Amino acid sequence: MKKSLLIISLILPLICQSQQNYHKSILLSFYNDARLMMLGDQKNNKPLTYNAIYRLKLKNFRDSDGYIFIFPEYEHAFLNSYKYERFSAGIGYAFDNIINRFELAPSITYGWINRLVTTRSLSINLETVYKFKNFNISLMAQYTERTDLQYLYNDYLWRLSGFIGLEIKILE
Repeated sequence: MKKSLLIISLILPLICQSQQNYHKSILLSFYNDARLMMLGDQKNNKPLTYNAIYRLKLKNFRDSDGYIFIFPEYEHAFLNSYKYERFSAGIGYAFDNIINRFELAPSITYGWINRLVTTRSLSINLETVYKFKNFNISLMAQYTERTDLQYLYNDYLWRLSGFIGLEIKILE
């Protein structure tokens, strides 16, 4: 109960910001791991291995340099050994006034991985977005805590992945 009250007390001031600073927009994002798609990896995953991330990106609270965004995220991969799923929620800040039509967006996610067992996971992301009228093209570097590898291979690692993606504007 105390944790819930603390979370609410931290989030409530953000929700109560003035309408002038509120920017409402929703995007649906699809990303695919570029290295696995083109080259495969050292764990016998062949080229064209499917590893996709799906996000529902909610833009909020605009200021002069950019905006805060929050998102639920689902990652799914058909890896050689076992199916991989990662469920997470994230928050980030998009700098959209650096170069015309570009955004630079660092974010962090926390969630869990399902791969034979369920383990928690943290991820740090940096995304570069090129904006069109109704969609965006994105490149994302993701540094993920792969807690599932500890269980499967006794190999606790953080892994760097590169994704290419498409964002489609649902609501603006």
